[in-house]
Amino acid sequence: MVPIPDAWSDVCAVVGQREHGSSAGPFLIAGPSWSGAAPAGLTLLKSRTAVNWIIGRYATSGPSDFPAVNKLRDATRLIPLSRWTGDPDDYSPPTDVPVPAGADVTTAPVDQVHALGGRGYFTLLNRMMVDNPPDPADAPLLGRLAKLGIAPGASLDDLSAEELSALNTGTRRGPAALRELLAQAESANAGGWTVHRGLGDYGTDYTKRAVITHFGYGADLDADALYPHATTDVEGRPLDGAHTCVLHFEAGKTPPVDGCWSLTMMNERQLSADNPLNRYAIGDRSGMRTNPDGSLDIHVQHENPGPDRKHNWLPAPAGSFNVFLRLYRPQQPAFTVGWTPPALQRTS
Repeated sequence: MVPIPDAWSDVCAVVGQREHGSSAGPFLIAGPSWSGAAPAGLTLLKSRTAVNWIIGRYATSGPSDFPAVNKLRDATRLIPLSRWTGDPDDYSPPTDVPVPAGADVTTAPVDQVHALGGRGYFTLLNRMMVDNPPDPADAPLLGRLAKLGIAPGASLDDLSAEELSALNTGTRRGPAALRELLAQAESANAGGWTVHRGLGDYGTDYTKRAVITHFGYGADLDADALYPHATTDVEGRPLDGAHTCVLHFEAGKTPPVDGCWSLTMMNERQLSADNPLNRYAIGDRSGMRTNPDGSLDIHVQHENPGPDRKHNWLPAPAGSFNVFLRLYRPQQPAFTVGWTPPALQRTS
């Protein structure tokens, strides 16, 4: 499954069995400025934005499976159309792509965005909207924003000091506002889990688009993946590495998928949590061991649970954390009203 999100984080195309079977391709990815018919043998995937990104996912069952996965990955190629119409077999991607002068390659992107301030952020947005136009459905909102100089190619130079101050204030409050919106969305969750729906195709739901982009950038369409999210245990207590938790699945009750599933650990900044195992997720391809009755326990904790439980250990940071279950190619039971995973149980 290879989703292709556009500049607005909407999934404009998905390459995979659900849409194209297992033998389709090759594909032509084209932006809004490209026109014409796709060359013979290419399936056209059209995006409304010039900036797009590709998320290639390859399921692996562990190190013994790496050679097969690497072979498949190496056979996946991205070739400019100008070279495809010549002799694509002669094309080799550049091995040394220079980093633009002045680019910050050490600060996390989310921190760079927060540091832009109102003028910097909206100036960048105005520039990006030229080649990455908003959807026609956004016209009402764009009409309101234009009064503040926020429009494709517009300048903020004519804004008053008061208006610029308002943009700076709003930008500064943004991260906290997003955290509050996420908390509101998950305040009535069942057993600690919230199953966010309608991802990857946000329409004019700007709140959901902003929250998911900040906390779960690159979310797939529901048909391809579901992401139950938990920040608390069954009793509503925040997840924290100072305590140990267990995620228990009864026999035959693991997440219903046609693809694969995993439990992913995130720290308080929504980044992978460093740990001695270099294990950032655990799932049905991880070689976990079931209990004698066929049930499954995943140990979610900071300290090593010991050799008997290490195979089922998802390391947590020492402080606050949250977890995502990722269900790829979810089966119909996962879409039923009220379906949620079992709750995380604090054990100490």
